[in-house]
Amino acid sequence: MYFRDIIGLEDLKQRLIDNARSGHIAHAQLFCGNEGSGASALALAYARYLNCHNPGETDACGRCASCLKYDRLAHPDLFMLYPYINGTKLSSEDFLPHWRDMLTDKGAYFSRTEWQEEIKAGNSQPIIYSKESRFLDEKLAYKVSEAKYRIIYIWQPEKMHETLANKLLKLVEEPPERTIILMASFDPNHVLGTILSRIQYVNVRPLSDEEIKEGIRQRGLLSSSGEEQLQTLAHLAQGSFKHALELIEGNEEARENFVIIEKILTGIMKPDPKEMRSISEEIAALGRESQIRLVSQLGSFFRECLILPFGQWQLNYLRLDQMGLAREIKGAVNEKNIVSLMAECDLAIRHIKQNVNAKMIFFDFILRITSALTPAFKSLGLRRP
Repeated sequence: MYFRDIIGLEDLKQRLIDNARSGHIAHAQLFCGNEGSGASALALAYARYLNCHNPGETDACGRCASCLKYDRLAHPDLFMLYPYINGTKLSSEDFLPHWRDMLTDKGAYFSRTEWQEEIKAGNSQPIIYSKESRFLDEKLAYKVSEAKYRIIYIWQPEKMHETLANKLLKLVEEPPERTIILMASFDPNHVLGTILSRIQYVNVRPLSDEEIKEGIRQRGLLSSSGEEQLQTLAHLAQGSFKHALELIEGNEEARENFVIIEKILTGIMKPDPKEMRSISEEIAALGRESQIRLVSQLGSFFRECLILPFGQWQLNYLRLDQMGLAREIKGAVNEKNIVSLMAECDLAIRHIKQNVNAKMIFFDFILRITSALTPAFKSLGLRRP
């Protein structure tokens, strides 16, 4: 990953380069931003630049011995930690081929979901296990081999086991010589507070619509796209280049989820307990992470339906395939029920994470959503006898 591979964020790139060239380099930095904003990519490009033998004014050279090893993610002074699923003898090094494949194919613009699919996590929740502290001890026992700086890169530090987090805290407080810790987080609020208070933040802002459009043009992702189509795509991406890629490629899971969402909401027009049970069982058959994404998608749809009647298109992020249903139930999601609807979504997600029986969760969830929306459906004449 080079700075030139990163979409937009020229201000942040320049700041990191200036810090490196001036020698003002914090020993522990947290790159935090939304999925697809470029936090992971920036951290990896920065690590490469710091150790490049002939860094230029805007990027690493790409030709020196260090850059060539970073190309293969095989530098002896680069250690990477990331969540994985446990096994009797497994460690992060066992998943390194998967990690290299993802970075090669996606260039750090991959999601947590894609990583879970790559390592076949299923219903298991990937974490960074406590045994990785032994891995760090082993690596840090050696002197820096050949780099200017030894880099410890941690993807999703919020997923660290408490034992490992405390180990990292000690490293942050007493950093080994010529060692820099770079972390990329999607959810910094769940990183150990004592670590957060001792590191430097690099806040990665959402990409602007113009940056997303330029990224799409540079990569030739839409061969016959007009300016209007590009603008719509950039707007729907909501600052995430990863989301823009999904919109271009067609996010199959999102489409399948919306089919279920349509069943739930159109079912309110003529409630049928048997159909509710069938839908709840269909959702229960999904993996836990897929269930969470479905409920989150429904919550997002409620938010868009609330805004739709105001006609403020710049605030609305409905996809074309969602517009039909949104217009059909226009006005049903309103200021009287939006709070309870979002609370039900939050409650369902909390129950999923607590491993409550999935069939019970979703049958109850559909009943509660039906109860919250029924008065509005009746007043709009959407309820059928």
